[in-house]
Amino acid sequence: NELGPVGGKVLAASLAAAPGLARLNLSVCGLGDVGATALGPWLREAKALKSLNLRRNGISQEACQALTDAAEHNRVLEELSLASNSALPATTARLEEILVANSFRAGASASESIRDLKGRGISDTGAAALASLLPGDPGLAGLDLRSNEITEAGANLLRDALATRGAGDLTQIQLAGCPAAGTAGARRLEGRLAANALRLASPADAVRVAGERSLGDEGAQEVADFLCSRPSLVALGLQHNGIGLRGARALASALTQVTSLRELLLYSNNLGAEGASVLLASLPSSLTALDIGSNSLGDPGAVLVASALASRRSLKELHLDYNGIGASGGSALREALRQNRTLTSLWLHGNDLGEAQAEIEALLERNRCEAAPAPQAFERKVE
Repeated sequence: NELGPVGGKVLAASLAAAPGLARLNLSVCGLGDVGATALGPWLREAKALKSLNLRRNGISQEACQALTDAAEHNRVLEELSLASNSALPATTARLEEILVANSFRAGASASESIRDLKGRGISDTGAAALASLLPGDPGLAGLDLRSNEITEAGANLLRDALATRGAGDLTQIQLAGCPAAGTAGARRLEGRLAANALRLASPADAVRVAGERSLGDEGAQEVADFLCSRPSLVALGLQHNGIGLRGARALASALTQVTSLRELLLYSNNLGAEGASVLLASLPSSLTALDIGSNSLGDPGAVLVASALASRRSLKELHLDYNGIGASGGSALREALRQNRTLTSLWLHGNDLGEAQAEIEALLERNRCEAAPAPQAFERKVE
């Protein structure tokens, strides 16, 4: 529409009669500075307005700043577009901070456990504003920031805020569709959130709440830092997280201090033989169940596991499925089981151990007959 400056002033004067107005689109209306600044007093007091679009209206920097100043007094406004006008970056950044803070507070007022901020065009400036508000209100469990403009720098700001002030009940921040997705900063943030999920979890939930988070080695380091303060943790699941050798080393250093740990799930990572060896050397003597299936151990890894079985007499259940273990690895495991009489469950699906397989099964049956009945720690995985 071609309201023009005069039409903009007339409209602004009439808006006071519409106190329930929630959305107003005045893009490409030729308002200019006269029409835009006329909206300022109304914008300052509009109690129901959620969204105002003033895109491409020939508004100067001075008028854009005046609108931003008015928006600062409005606690409900969540969207104000000044795109394709003449706002300077500093004005645009301040406006973003105001709108992000309003959106965050609006979710708190509605008692939303997941705050939906996806697709808002939020940049690192907005991420910084969010970081200053975290961990947020009690009961806030997640932030949906998908499809915004947050980069790795913004992800680092969010992570640092949680590390400094605590995470409250927050266990999820979604960054899919943002430039930050898949970066080391995003993995560190995810690790911090996984650590908080573990802090809040019951023993039964601790085997699942940190799994499938794409932690990588950076996120594993964040979890390792948390583990150093949780010696009484009895169960831990870090499955499907892309953890490699660096992450294995970080976890190994921390696990020596978790002296009550009984169950550890690390299947479907990237440990390899060396990573598995590092972890096996650090496992607490309390551990009774270990799952390192689907970790590309191969025969070298199987030989290292077999060597560890000689001293890990507390271990009752071990998962090595889908690890590319062949005849030489199978032979090493067979020799270990001839000496180990405490392991009662050994999962080897998806490997090809050759002639050693039959004797391994017989040795496990021997151990089961000698041991008192005990329930399995893990349910069978569906690959």
